[in-house]
Amino acid sequence: MITTPVFGFPQPEGTDLISQGYDAIGDLALAVEGVLAPGLPRVTIHNYGASGSLAAATVAGAKKLLVRCLGGGGAGGGATATTAAQNSFGGGGQAGTYAEALLDVAALTFPLAVTVGAAGVPVGGAAGGAGGLSRVRDNNGAGAVLCEAAGGEGGSTATGAAGTTAPGGRAGVAGVGHLVCPGAPGGHGLVVVFEYAQPGQGGSSVFGGGGSTLSGVGNLQGQGGLAYGAGGAGSARRASNAALAGGAGVVGLVQFLAFY
Repeated sequence: MITTPVFGFPQPEGTDLISQGYDAIGDLALAVEGVLAPGLPRVTIHNYGASGSLAAATVAGAKKLLVRCLGGGGAGGGATATTAAQNSFGGGGQAGTYAEALLDVAALTFPLAVTVGAAGVPVGGAAGGAGGLSRVRDNNGAGAVLCEAAGGEGGSTATGAAGTTAPGGRAGVAGVGHLVCPGAPGGHGLVVVFEYAQPGQGGSSVFGGGGSTLSGVGNLQGQGGLAYGAGGAGSARRASNAALAGGAGVVGLVQFLAFY
């Protein structure tokens, strides 16, 4: 008998798909054994939204670990204080780098040290702060780097008249793993004509969610990112205004998929 679908898949009666509980950020260990097809290996999933460690007991019996790291998103550029003849605006923050690595559990020394990249912090009237690095290291941090993803660069800031631009964050790829992809760059900020500005949008991470922004006449507050590792949007000020910060980036993520 097939009962209510769980996580999009039909669940045979009497099958318990939840093998472990949740931590503060929703660490889900999903055991799928013989449910979708005969002989399908069991998999558990462990998410880290804050730094910590992975103990051997958590993945006891696993043969392989797929490690996924996402760096923190950069903040959007702020808008500086303006005179009667100036507009100021910021570029968007870059999303964090994504990296993944497939590891043999037998070759690892537990616990594995987990570092989750911090969110980029916006600064009033200045470039946005960069996101933090996400990393997994062997032997409680004393061993080799197993997987690593850099945080996104913050957006810049500029003051000027029509045609002036403020580049978004767009640092090159930086990471360790079998697959490494740079985060999407933040959008450029621009003054189209005096008193009409377009701040840069935040870069979207592999989960999407780059900070959004508006264009037009007025003081425009860039929004923070919405998904793990996403960048924040830049802000803008019209003439004769005080400084304004951009939108914040979003914290990174580390995920382990254990295959049994």
